[in-house]
Amino acid sequence: DLAPEQRSVGLVFQEYALFPHMSVRANVAYGAVRCAEDLLARFGIAHLADERPDGLSGGERQRIALARAHARDPAVLLLDEPLAALDAHTRQVVRAEIQDLLAETTRPTLLITHDFHDAAALADRVGVIVDGRLRQLDTVAAISRRPADSFVATLTGANLLTGTARMSAGAAAVDLDLGATIHAHGCAEGRVGVVVYPWEVTVETS
Repeated sequence: DLAPEQRSVGLVFQEYALFPHMSVRANVAYGAVRCAEDLLARFGIAHLADERPDGLSGGERQRIALARAHARDPAVLLLDEPLAALDAHTRQVVRAEIQDLLAETTRPTLLITHDFHDAAALADRVGVIVDGRLRQLDTVAAISRRPADSFVATLTGANLLTGTARMSAGAAAVDLDLGATIHAHGCAEGRVGVVVYPWEVTVETS
């Protein structure tokens, strides 16, 4: 029931939501309890302090938004699609910067994203939500290794092959719907899905 300015939450909007009539310094200092000048330096935007956001690049505006969110010295940080509005090159740079930033802090951070690459790079734990329901919650490695269903599998970048499994010579043989048969360690029978990641495929010449 607290007024917005009293809530201990730092929010970074997908489209930045910066004040266009204010300078970079004024944007960061708005509602701040920390020194704006220190944050301008920390996020590498001190040289832009007197500029207005509209004339800056997407990456620069995202840094301003991040600095403003931290200026409140919040107890929790919420990032709503923080990289969605950036081009591919800038996205990689800012993703690395956010990764370094999160590594420096113990502040709980909730990141909302549709891009599993962003989640894998920035998150300790990932929750996959579909139609308002939590499909899976686990570490990035666990979700990639054992996805809960076909949606989670394809979200992680896997190729999902369906088929019928049978036991053969102590291991599972899967007759794929596409016509081929593949063999896998472990036991399985009946209808199955086989997850194959492109980076785990090796091609050899004979």
